[in-house]
Amino acid sequence: MKFDPEILSYLSGENFSKGLKVKISEKEKTIPLRMDYIEKLVVNKQIIHLGCADHIPLIKEKIRRNKWFHKRLVESSKYCLGIDINREAIEYIKNELGYSDVLVADIQKNDIIKEISSQKWDYLIMGELLEHLDEPVDFLKTIKEKYSPFISYLIVSAPNALRIENYYNSKKQLEVINSDHRFWFTPYTLAKILYRAGFEIESYQFCQGFKLQANQVFKKRLLRKYPAFRDTIIMIAKF
Repeated sequence: MKFDPEILSYLSGENFSKGLKVKISEKEKTIPLRMDYIEKLVVNKQIIHLGCADHIPLIKEKIRRNKWFHKRLVESSKYCLGIDINREAIEYIKNELGYSDVLVADIQKNDIIKEISSQKWDYLIMGELLEHLDEPVDFLKTIKEKYSPFISYLIVSAPNALRIENYYNSKKQLEVINSDHRFWFTPYTLAKILYRAGFEIESYQFCQGFKLQANQVFKKRLLRKYPAFRDTIIMIAKF
């Protein structure tokens, strides 16, 4: 899905509306899964996976269930460099799991990383990361300024504020949320953050994080008809 060109003037701040109406979805025949969708984008591509680690006790079980994202990206891409600030997890991934192309680094605060600047990359992938940051615009802006000569596109996945579960929980007077999250996102607000950081918005897609069960017939119909009720937004932006 792409934004109407007129929306760009609102993303830039050239125009303002206190009640802007943004068309964000259309009926779809399928319900793409987050990992599957990104995997297809990176086939035979040179990619960087930022935030590649996970909670150490969970990794082996996720590998067994084919749910560890870094493994799937390594297998689908031409080459995948993993970066994370968690030294213990990176050492585990290297020494216990045998992944050599991972490194410990703070991509925002460290000097330009030579493993990145030594070649050209198709995509930098940030999966479920922005919602954990205090200052996502500053974080993205620094990365854009440092690495735009070396990377073509950014892929971001983030929690969708419009997901159907939020509606159901609201009816129960509840918010159910990861306690480390700072933000929920909509297509417009996610695009606004990326645009403010200097990126050029290409497209986005509503996805589900996990496959629905066979007996969830009504929910499948609902999510095909109204993609904005899905739980994740994936956005592609140009460096």
